[in-house]
Amino acid sequence: MEKIGFGVLGAGMISGIHADALRKSEKGKLVAICDVRTENAQKLADEYAPDAKVYSDFDQMLADPAVQVVNIVTPNHLHTQFVLKAAAAGKHVL
Repeated sequence: MEKIGFGVLGAGMISGIHADALRKSEKGKLVAICDVRTENAQKLADEYAPDAKVYSDFDQMLADPAVQVVNIVTPNHLHTQFVLKAAAAGKHVL
């Protein structure tokens, strides 16, 4: 069974918990990380998913067909805009 591809938006405090859970998952895989600070996204990828693509543009991550689910881990007041954008792109959202 092929694993479900997850993208994480936000490489701040809580992102490591999500990335670690995906690393341990039998059904999901972290395939992409997006943060406006590319170096933060790359650091998260290096630690938890070296094969994950790194993005600084959310629209580019949404265009990645490997990303089936998006974990929104930005500050709470930013969730709505990103959830709506991900849903409009046909992605599942956490």
